[in-house]
Amino acid sequence: MSLSQQPTAKYNWHNAYSAKQVLENEASVAKSQKLAMYKLMERAGKAAFTALQQRWPESKSILVLSGKGNNGGDGFVVARLAHIANIQVSVLITCDVTSIKGDALTAYQAMLDAGVNHVFTEKLPEHIDSFSGDVIVDALFGIGFRGVLNDSMQQLVLAVNEHNAQVLSIDIPSGLCATTGNVIEDNAIIANVTVTFIVFKQGLLTGQAANYIGELILADIELGQVFTQLVPSGIYYQQYYPILNRGGLLPERLKTSHKGSIGQVLAVGGGTGMP
Repeated sequence: MSLSQQPTAKYNWHNAYSAKQVLENEASVAKSQKLAMYKLMERAGKAAFTALQQRWPESKSILVLSGKGNNGGDGFVVARLAHIANIQVSVLITCDVTSIKGDALTAYQAMLDAGVNHVFTEKLPEHIDSFSGDVIVDALFGIGFRGVLNDSMQQLVLAVNEHNAQVLSIDIPSGLCATTGNVIEDNAIIANVTVTFIVFKQGLLTGQAANYIGELILADIELGQVFTQLVPSGIYYQQYYPILNRGGLLPERLKTSHKGSIGQVLAVGGGTGMP
């Protein structure tokens, strides 16, 4: 993938935005379309659940990790929809439930009303270790995350990354900066699939992001076109197709590898006068 400030008509370029641009404008853009923010949360959760079903249609059991913010609210919507679809659901919440507010609280209550009753707030790493299902849904932190994960969150991230289950991250892998693509001390969820909403965030397209996002899916939740019309962006991106590893002859490398991180080559050859 590449970032550029000079889009041309030759390629199909997409707008990309910083976390600040999205966070400061999504509510006003939604209001311009007479959409309540909870309606967007419902759409986001549904889009994430649809991606889960399409990628892993045989899934029988999922584990949802939710924080107290709107990203956690998206996770609650996924949990509710999965339960309705007769998928076994467990939800791990990283906060006291009394601290869940606003739209996230509405989504939390709707999840409980639907019958989801395997909800835990303690011994979370142990629950992850004992999970024997198919998919872990990462709804811990959204695009507002900055800085360093605390010790307890680092334990959760490590438990997820060491687990054999597939991982779906909602909007962004937790621990990844949505603006810079930076990950501090490798403390971020490594997803198989990331479903991001409305528009592409530039941190998903640069920096260390390629090592964490897996397959990137944009779900514009019926707001993306209006957002790009109303909010200017000087950043654009175009996806490039990778070179095929024919026959599996080349070792797998991190997508952000460079010549200093993939070993050395010793070349021996030549003859007299041909060193």
